[in-house]
Amino acid sequence: MRFLSMVHSYSTLLLVYWCVRYNFSVPGLIPILVVNAVLSFVLAAHISSRKRRCTVPVEGELVLSEVREIPDSPSYGRGGKIQWVHDVWRYRWGDDVCFVEDTIPPLVGWFGPLVGIRRSGTIWVDPSRLPYTLYRGALTPDWIYHLRFYYATAALCLLLAAITAVTCVGRLT
Repeated sequence: MRFLSMVHSYSTLLLVYWCVRYNFSVPGLIPILVVNAVLSFVLAAHISSRKRRCTVPVEGELVLSEVREIPDSPSYGRGGKIQWVHDVWRYRWGDDVCFVEDTIPPLVGWFGPLVGIRRSGTIWVDPSRLPYTLYRGALTPDWIYHLRFYYATAALCLLLAAITAVTCVGRLT
């Protein structure tokens, strides 16, 4: 899911650029925008299903937050690289100390740090899973930002598809 999240983030950025660049006049972008909106809903549904399973709140501490980038990635424009934020949270589960990792999609962090996310926060744990599963056993404190981001990008893609459809129909008449 992390890979899909990153592809989704960059594809949304690229699709918005193409729509604006070509004045919403390329009808071939409509199905691509709809597919990207569907991907947004799939990613949001994945987070929602994890939230339903993760029912036990525990206090967690952010132990690592770093910006990662693809090694030897080509530059896009002036110094732009393919990068994302990687967080590692630590929490206690019984007598054990466990860790959960989180990848924040590139577009989520563009507008500054996430409000309300500090060095500590509530981690939601799935009691039916082993605490050592790094990705599916717990939700980090910023899960709501991921959910809102996916719903917002779905709405944006559907809006751009509608504008492109209206513009293309208007040019035919």
